[in-house]
Amino acid sequence: MDEFWNKFKQGAKEVGDRAAKLAKITALQAEIATLNTSKGGKFSEIGKKVYALYQEGKIPPEAVELLMDVIAPIKEVEDKIKEKDEEIERIRKELASEEKKEEVKPTEEKPEEAPQVKEEEKPIEEKPEEGEVSAEKPEEKEERGLQ
Repeated sequence: MDEFWNKFKQGAKEVGDRAAKLAKITALQAEIATLNTSKGGKFSEIGKKVYALYQEGKIPPEAVELLMDVIAPIKEVEDKIKEKDEEIERIRKELASEEKKEEVKPTEEKPEEAPQVKEEEKPIEEKPEEGEVSAEKPEEKEERGLQ
């Protein structure tokens, strides 16, 4: 029985050690992912600065030749963005023009509706004299505040 118990404890210890090592690996992988994200951001920063220098004409022609495989697609994307912006502006102008036309159009005449009688303006039916019978239902009396 002691041998079984010792093997059980040994197995549990090995499983615990293995789990701790796997947890450490996962934590290190998360740190590496964070560092790679940071590194990617720095590369992006470098790229933006180099591209700004290219636009200003401050990069030597030899360097531009080396960078053209990256610069050309960026210019294509910028051109597409410019086209989309122009299309947006054109559509906005069309909308503004249509709105102005609608403002100028005469409004359609609506048929006149019968005037609505407000609750206060409804005639109040007099209470029947003692001995007379009212044709009004009790619910209707309650609605008008008569008892």
